Amino acid sequence: MGENSTALTADVTVIVPVRDCAPYLVQCLDSILGQTLPPRQVVCVDDGSVDGSSAILDRFARENACVEVLHLDGVGPGAARNRGFERATGAYTLFVDADDFIEPCLLELACKQADERESDIVAWDIWFFNDRFGHRQYPSEGTFCFGKLDNGSVFSWKNNPDWLFLSFQSWAWNKLFRTSFLRNEGIRFQESVTRSEDVPFTCMALAAAKRISCIYDRLSNYRVARAGSAMATKDAHALEFFDAFLCLREELEKRNLYDALRRGFANFAFSSCLYNLHTVKSQEAMEKVYRFLKDEGFKKLGIDGNEEKLWLNDGWREEWNRITDMNFGAYAFYRMQVLANALDDATAVGDHVAMDLRAEIDERDATIVLKDRELEERDETIRLRDTAIEELNGVIADRDRTIAEKEAFIQEILGCAEWKVGSALCAAPRAVQRKILAAKEEKKGSREA
Repeated sequence: MGENSTALTADVTVIVPVRDCAPYLVQCLDSILGQTLPPRQVVCVDDGSVDGSSAILDRFARENACVEVLHLDGVGPGAARNRGFERATGAYTLFVDADDFIEPCLLELACKQADERESDIVAWDIWFFNDRFGHRQYPSEGTFCFGKLDNGSVFSWKNNPDWLFLSFQSWAWNKLFRTSFLRNEGIRFQESVTRSEDVPFTCMALAAAKRISCIYDRLSNYRVARAGSAMATKDAHALEFFDAFLCLREELEKRNLYDALRRGFANFAFSSCLYNLHTVKSQEAMEKVYRFLKDEGFKKLGIDGNEEKLWLNDGWREEWNRITDMNFGAYAFYRMQVLANALDDATAVGDHVAMDLRAEIDERDATIVLKDRELEERDETIRLRDTAIEELNGVIADRDRTIAEKEAFIQEILGCAEWKVGSALCAAPRAVQRKILAAKEEKKGSREA
């Protein structure tokens, strides 16, 4: 499907940036090539991998005519995506991270909707795939709020400017983009950061798009809890999220969109500030982020807690007040208490769940005991039936033997000389009787004449 789609392929370029993802790369590429409507072009950008990813990519390119490989030397995730996009020939573009994978029907559903609704962007729901435990899990509640803008057809930021960014997140990998839209708008990934590079790209695309539509199916699988991912190594680049949001603000201002989207931008940026502050791994990184946000970061992003009408969430405003009023030690202690309370709550919930599970297990065990008893009774019934059948078979066998013995006795009698002589003697009187009867009939006939 797409502007130039055939019945066999989707007019889509799938761009896969790769940096040391060998354990996951085959699953990722298989999920792309195994689509119910396969893509016309797959551009894999190997950004200096040293773990064998390059060889995997080259093999896929040899075996699949639609796969192209571009080998780069560590230019960074934003630049890798941009170099891949330069090669895009499809009517639509999809970005897939090399450690993620997609559902088989994604391209068919997304292209169909983009065609029918003439969408600049199609977004869909996702699964988290926990790499540590090897299973899917639901994203946190509120990760997406499509309904804040979705009117059942197509929409733009004008439907609800305050919720544009919060409703869709800044992820590029759960959205299909019309290629001509991205090129005409000059939207590219930020190349000066090693993480959060998709914030200016995706959010600017959402702001510039005139026709956005949604699919509520979960079509992408985002791998979490993976050692070595960009999310797992954020301490080394603790403030790059801020650079990404500052880049987005500047771009919105250039396009005269900032004033209309300011409230939504400020709340989305603040929620991201909290997330990054709370998820760094070391005290040093947390203190660095805390002091920067308090001293200058919030101000540069236009986040002012004193502006009451700015906030979409009272809890966020309260958190802004804590950060700006407390020193780092006090705030760190407060966060420790919050986490301790959350742990207590989680433990209580876990205990409650464990009790429910124990009750369910006990009930199941009782049911199993009853079923076992029923099976034992059934087995006894079957045993008794089999015994009765065996006895009946014995009676039938005895009867068959008796019949066979009698038939043998009869054959023996029929074959003996005495039987034959007796039969002959018995035959003579019968012949005499027939002649007498014939004579009587002949005499009767003469009288009548």
